[in-house]
Amino acid sequence: MLVNGFLNGPDLVSKFAASMALKHPQNMDYSVQLLDQCESPSGLCFKLSNQSLLQESSTTEKSFDFYKRIVKSNHKPDNYLFTFLINSAAQLVDKNFGLAVHGTALKYALDQDPHVQSGLINLYAEMGSLRDLKDLFFSINNPDLVTQTTMVVACAKLGDIKFPRQQFEITLD
Repeated sequence: MLVNGFLNGPDLVSKFAASMALKHPQNMDYSVQLLDQCESPSGLCFKLSNQSLLQESSTTEKSFDFYKRIVKSNHKPDNYLFTFLINSAAQLVDKNFGLAVHGTALKYALDQDPHVQSGLINLYAEMGSLRDLKDLFFSINNPDLVTQTTMVVACAKLGDIKFPRQQFEITLD
């Protein structure tokens, strides 16, 4: 790529960097350096590279820096990317990160996506915030079965079996 002058070809560099990140996560630093050299990397490249970062638990903090790059490049994050970000925030169990990710999901109107909802429920459970967990659940319009199941598991994890039972009984009526 260097010899033939393709380093600034955004499509080729983006695809190569994303492939490098997904297939060889140990070379993530090299992939990020490639993206730094690219004038306008594709949104898909950012998403795939960030996905790879998020899957590596040792690079969870780096994933948030990479996410900032996605936003600065004017690529709109989607529900797929947010699912990974929420899971990453849950691994950190840092309330500030969790609240920031939740706020950003609201900003991009992703809070009504079932995948994002389930992720946020899990996030609040990991943070040990039962009150916020219930508030979140009540703010969801027509939660799907996966979201409801996630809520039951999250409440049980936090020692509250009364709330899920009440919800289940309401559903049966």
